[in-house]
Formats: sequence, C-alpha cells, structure tokens
Amino acid sequence: MIIHETSNFSKKLERLVKRNSDLRLKIDRKLQLLVADSRNNSLRLHKINSRQKEVWSVSIDMKLRILFSYVDDGILLINIGGHDVVY
Repeated sequence: MIIHETSNFSKKLERLVKRNSDLRLKIDRKLQLLVADSRNNSLRLHKINSRQKEVWSVSIDMKLRILFSYVDDGILLINIGGHDVVY
C-alpha cells in the first residue's frame, strides 16, 4: 500500500512538525500501523460523512487527526490537524 499526500496535507504537516519535532515520529508510527493493521483500536479509524468522496479519519493522539481516502494503490492523506480544524 502506497501513501500519497496532497500538497495541502504536506504543508500542514511541515508546519506542525516545525513546532514539535517529536510529532513526526508519532505520525510516522501511526501511518505504518494504518498500513499494517487498519483495524487496530489505537487508530480510532472511522468514516466521515463527506459530500465529495469517502473520507476516513485516524487519531494520532487525543488532539491530532488525519483525514484520508482510499485510492487504487493505497491511501491519499488529505488533511491533518485538530478535531475542529479537520472536520
């Protein structure tokens, strides 16, 4: 499974890790877990109601979420941020 990123996601990710360098490792671990075992309870994976397409959410920690969609060869990371930012 390949992980793709939108340019919006990439920009937001860089801003977040610039402020907190430990965050990149935490995000990388959660994304590896998503690829290896998307049913793992620590991801708190759930579908989001969206008009555009099927969008899913995983929790990095209690504050940070990643929104993504499934694509033919993997997943497309769409947005990252706090609950109120990404929903």
